[in-house]
Amino acid sequence: MPTRVGLRVLGNVNPSVRERVVEDLARAGLDVDSDPQDQHKLPGGRSCLVVFDHLTGEVFDELRMAGTWGRHRVLAIALPGATLDNADAWSLLRSGASDVIMWDDREPPMRAVAARLERWAEIDHSHR
Repeated sequence: MPTRVGLRVLGNVNPSVRERVVEDLARAGLDVDSDPQDQHKLPGGRSCLVVFDHLTGEVFDELRMAGTWGRHRVLAIALPGATLDNADAWSLLRSGASDVIMWDDREPPMRAVAARLERWAEIDHSHR
């Protein structure tokens, strides 16, 4: 059974880029809810991807809100063009991201993303 994951795309991400990300994640075996109406109502334990093209206050606000959603793991994914240094990555983690990944179009990290989400799901399931 595929791992179900919510997807929040922040910033001015081109719709074709968003579509490609969703397709890549689906090919990696993830069941992507690419248009969640209300992330606050995600079932407990479900992971969420926060994808962004520029590091803005909106990204940090979204991650901080994730802490109020209950038992959710949030993977922050910076798309090509977003610049992150080590301090930015640590700030994302402090704001609520469980991990941070840079998306590289030459080697899209969808398998690594899927593996991480599946591992998180297994850990969460074993602790119930």
